[in-house]
Amino acid sequence: MPTPSGVLISLACALGAVLAGGAAIWATHVAWPEPSALVKVAVSDPIAPLAQRIDPGFVLVGGQEHYDGVYYDAMALDPLAVGEAHGLIDQAGYRYGRPMHGWLAGMLSLGQPTLVPEALLALSLIGLGLAGWLAYVQSRFDAMPAPVDEGNVDLPGVGWLKAFELATWLQRQGTLDAQQIGSTSPVMLVAIAVLLLAALWAARNLRSPLDGVLVTLVVLMAVLSRRTLLYPHELYRIPALSVLADMGVLLLGSPNPLDRQ
Repeated sequence: MPTPSGVLISLACALGAVLAGGAAIWATHVAWPEPSALVKVAVSDPIAPLAQRIDPGFVLVGGQEHYDGVYYDAMALDPLAVGEAHGLIDQAGYRYGRPMHGWLAGMLSLGQPTLVPEALLALSLIGLGLAGWLAYVQSRFDAMPAPVDEGNVDLPGVGWLKAFELATWLQRQGTLDAQQIGSTSPVMLVAIAVLLLAALWAARNLRSPLDGVLVTLVVLMAVLSRRTLLYPHELYRIPALSVLADMGVLLLGSPNPLDRQ
């Protein structure tokens, strides 16, 4: 059972997170804004006329400020995509694939469309408070919610060697699945390593922002270990961003200083 002091600490952390969130909102506007302004519906958004028809006081923002609140607002107003709002956002099928935040806002607004911005703001602050409840998790389990599986990260390069060793061991096992993983993953890892090193050499002078991003990704890839390198569900997912950055550096190249003259 959690101790009373642990509960109090958790509540204090939750309250601190909510207050910090509120302070951040105030600081970015140098005042407490209208909740509708935080939704970030731009004047150019197709849903803007609907928002102001529902609430004439709805605050619209500039086109560059458009953000995800637009989609949450649409899903709160049109939760089942049978009304008007779903047809006024881009990539509606993709947006409605992650509807929970918008649905919760719709429920929290108690069916009052004018209260959706306030509901979205409340959900954000509640989320911050729940995140500050991580202190409760620590007091309850004497551990923070972090993965405890071995083999996720290691010293630079050491995890790669462990992945190759495990691959060799898998090849000697009797099952077809183990042999397939053991024989194909090292080839894929070598190909990724060659691509990483080639792109790292091309980015060595750090002439563009993409070069700096690539160097960071290479460092992160270097500390991965056997569990995140060997098995297909991680092998093809985790290096994807690094490979894209590699291709960008190698195919686009760094800007030539002479081009600036």
